[in-house]
Amino acid sequence: MTVYKVGLSKAANHKNSKTRRVWGVFLAITLASLLVAYVVQTNDISTKGFAIKVLERKVAELERQVNERQADLSTRKSLDTIKTSAELSKFVAVERVQYLSGVVPTSGVAVR
Repeated sequence: MTVYKVGLSKAANHKNSKTRRVWGVFLAITLASLLVAYVVQTNDISTKGFAIKVLERKVAELERQVNERQADLSTRKSLDTIKTSAELSKFVAVERVQYLSGVVPTSGVAVR
């Protein structure tokens, strides 16, 4: 009885094995490259997220300082504060205003 073997010859089988090995190495390198790219991107995103948090805290602190300064400014501008400051500086209230004439007709100075 004659036995026939169906399939590829040894040379063809060896060539097929070599091709598979090349594709396997190519696939492994590709997957490793993608993994490295993923790690780099994730690291970059987390670093930017941290920087954003720091900047948001800084913005909040600056907004708080602006609000404090606005409150201080409005306090300093209040009429009572100005009146008290004038009294402490020993200013005297003007009772009757007299304008100088003859110097420049459209302007004048109050004289006590």
